[in-house]
Amino acid sequence: MRLAAIIPILLCIGSLVLSFLVIFAGYKKGFMEDYQVLTLNTSQIGSQLFNLSALAIDAPTQTSDPDDPEATETSTLTSLIKNITSAAGDDIRNPTDTLQGELSDLTKNITSAIQDELNGQLTSWAHALGLPDFYALHMTTLCNGSYTPAAVSNATLPFSAIHQNTTYCTPSHAGLLIDPGAELNASLADSGLGITLEDLGWPAAIDDGIRAFRTAMKAAFVLYCIGIAFTFICLVGSVVAVFTSSKVIALLDSLIALMAFIMLGVASAIMTAIAVKGAHVVNKYGSRIGVRGERGGNFLVITWVAVGVMFVVSVGWCLGCCLPGRRDRRARKGAKR
Repeated sequence: MRLAAIIPILLCIGSLVLSFLVIFAGYKKGFMEDYQVLTLNTSQIGSQLFNLSALAIDAPTQTSDPDDPEATETSTLTSLIKNITSAAGDDIRNPTDTLQGELSDLTKNITSAIQDELNGQLTSWAHALGLPDFYALHMTTLCNGSYTPAAVSNATLPFSAIHQNTTYCTPSHAGLLIDPGAELNASLADSGLGITLEDLGWPAAIDDGIRAFRTAMKAAFVLYCIGIAFTFICLVGSVVAVFTSSKVIALLDSLIALMAFIMLGVASAIMTAIAVKGAHVVNKYGSRIGVRGERGGNFLVITWVAVGVMFVVSVGWCLGCCLPGRRDRRARKGAKR
């Protein structure tokens, strides 16, 4: 009996559990919601429509409408100031320029204050458009919801205090056919506002990237399933190895664990590329319309831990195959005698 085989048994069980969690994380609302592959933060989408930064009022603009009494008064006052300035020379002109500069600064400060006030209400703009604050892409589902207690941090609300509140998840396995653009358009249509993603300036590059990721996710899903199968076979082989000291069993277990390591490793590499590249694409093309991408750190941790565990199992069985066993040591002692 090889009691040391209990260690790879436990490791295989751990890798199996982690691999299943990788696939089924977020398959329903309330189950491992924080283990998404990629998050699309849409809480500020459309914020550019309410951007007042272009309203720079440097100086009053004179109108030439003779029927407008206010315009006439402004024109008369402007002419009077010009005449006084022309008559008095630089001694009067310089204070006038100073006053004009102070008025311009005051106007800019007021505009900035209005801009800051609107920035604090960006979540409300997203809700007014009938959109959720985020879309969380999991291995087999696409979930959405809102940020609580607010979508934007401020002086009294640190970023660490903001959490995701998932309200809906697509049916399981539908995540392999995810299309955030279509989901957003559907939400906009349900709002009844008559606004489309095209009106908001949704970049086509994001949809193109998502379509490419869908193919990669399907490949990763298949590789995960193959890796899980090899891990289960290695688990059975490890159980058999408990009751025998055969080096053939140890060699087979090592090779099977190696195959599980390779399959899970390639799948994890694909999902890492999707998470990292996906966030990059979304931030590159979506930042101008208020959309941000965030890769899922928790997901990457558990998938790579599952890979590392199977690597340890493979190395362990390889050492068990190469190092002399108890029977070999007894045979050598008998030969020396």
